[in-house]
Amino acid sequence: MNSEKIFKLSSFERALVNICQSGDCIIMSTSFFDNKLNIKLDKSIVKKALILMQNRHPLLNSYLETSKLTNKMLLKVPSEKLSDKIKLEWLDLTNHQVTREQLINESAKFHAVPFFNEEKSLLWKIQVIEFKCDEKLNFIMNLVTHMIISDGLSISCLSVEIVNIINALIDGKECDEMKILLEPLADLHTLCKERNLFKESHLKTIEELSNAKKPKLALPEKFNTKKRGFLLDLFKLDKIKTETIMKISKSNGIRVTSYFQTIAIYALRKLFLENDAPFPEQIPVDIPANLRFRLNPKVDLNACRFLTAITSFATDKEKFGRYDDFWTDARYIHEMITKSTSTETGSIFSLTHSELIEIFNQCFRFTNSSETACKFLNLMDDQVCDLSVSNLGPFVNDYIKEFDGNFSIKEIYCSDLLLSVPKITNAIIMHVMYWKGETMFQMGANNYYIDLSYFKRYKELLMEFIDFTINNSNN
Repeated sequence: MNSEKIFKLSSFERALVNICQSGDCIIMSTSFFDNKLNIKLDKSIVKKALILMQNRHPLLNSYLETSKLTNKMLLKVPSEKLSDKIKLEWLDLTNHQVTREQLINESAKFHAVPFFNEEKSLLWKIQVIEFKCDEKLNFIMNLVTHMIISDGLSISCLSVEIVNIINALIDGKECDEMKILLEPLADLHTLCKERNLFKESHLKTIEELSNAKKPKLALPEKFNTKKRGFLLDLFKLDKIKTETIMKISKSNGIRVTSYFQTIAIYALRKLFLENDAPFPEQIPVDIPANLRFRLNPKVDLNACRFLTAITSFATDKEKFGRYDDFWTDARYIHEMITKSTSTETGSIFSLTHSELIEIFNQCFRFTNSSETACKFLNLMDDQVCDLSVSNLGPFVNDYIKEFDGNFSIKEIYCSDLLLSVPKITNAIIMHVMYWKGETMFQMGANNYYIDLSYFKRYKELLMEFIDFTINNSNN
């Protein structure tokens, strides 16, 4: 029998736990299945697949133990299997026709329900939605994980792996995910130190960036609803638009990440101006950067653990802010992203290794609720950035192979939950992913700070600016 494994959480990981406790940044993945033979998916097959996934990934069998008194948080992987703790919700909507919007709303409801509230509670849950479209049986799978055990790339890989196991079980075969068992990874700080990605010389850069005063980007008060809840939208660009964006971005010397970050800023500015709200001359930009490919040796995509650094920069009003030349602005954003995610200078570690994290944690330790801690943090810290954009790129598409079978994933999305009040992260978050030649967008928002009408209009503006850049390109 395997022995129990115990991981003492780093200061950064304790911050992740506190953020999740507030209602923010719980990781979500939504997958739309292609049901080739129009067969019914049996709940018992899915449950068996989840147990096999739990055997493969030890952190899917883990739980948290926290103590405010000792200021310790432990991630425990027990020797016994906690398969009875797996939370599988099955929602059957086949009795009536449903729209895509209704399916997305049901997914948002599931994502927003807290689930870390039992003894030895697992740090993930899953929902399957069964519905009909044009008389064909369809399925959506919603997977939710705590940040401690997963990040955007990891949860997307887990979603593909689950479908692989389901296909293998249906066909009476065995896939790699059923045979290859993984060991739990060390935490981000340990891996970066052991593999010499983080160096003591980085501390000076981290201190300078931590203490630098940042401008604010806050949604206007008129956008607020004061209604708690989570808004979600899932949409995509077809293969032609996706290929065009890749070509025009390359021809302008930027990565697609910089393209979508600039699009998001342009669209938000127009939303402000349409509503007679001034847009700041300087804006903060948050940049998530996954460390899996920056470590040497690299860490497998499908390995569970949160291995994403979050860094940021502020635009210079002398170099950015006219909004009359998209590609010049996009090249500037590209330059700043490259600078702020450097492993040479250590700028990529500006948040993960900042000493200010412990102050953040103490606010949660010495207050009686997450809401009280959030209020206190808002009084202490005037740094506000209400927009975050993350590009997961083509990595999952390129490296994680689907097992041939009846079910395949035709659309896959990933993002973070936003529910904290007062907010301590963003009000709007968007994740972009390349999948099977198309671009998938999962956009979420904290409904307390933005009404559904403004949320929908922001999506329209995003698409308008994308079309504008495509239609006015020379490619």
